[in-house]
Amino acid sequence: MCVENAHGFKEASLDISRSTQFLSALLMMAPVLGEDFTIHITSEKKDGSYIRITRKMMEQFGVECSFDGDSYHIKRDSNIKEKFIRSSRMSLRHAIFMRWQIDRRQDRRKECS
Repeated sequence: MCVENAHGFKEASLDISRSTQFLSALLMMAPVLGEDFTIHITSEKKDGSYIRITRKMMEQFGVECSFDGDSYHIKRDSNIKEKFIRSSRMSLRHAIFMRWQIDRRQDRRKECS
């Protein structure tokens, strides 16, 4: 169940007893919503290892996500798209650099043999 206000969705209730995937998805999409977002967990199970991994990843992107034992509170982040693109570019640069180093080593081996 989602509750909508004049600006958009503000909170949701979720049962994660069978799977935490929907919670992970909601956590990751929440920062781009129009305002802060709260996810109330209605099941006995409130947290899990993959949720902690998701929250750690969000933290690395600078997203504020807190858990009070019953609900997850996610702060709106208008710069998340920019942060993600910047991070993707850095990963691509790293991959290109690593490939260049591998090629360079292989060329040196060919020259020595």
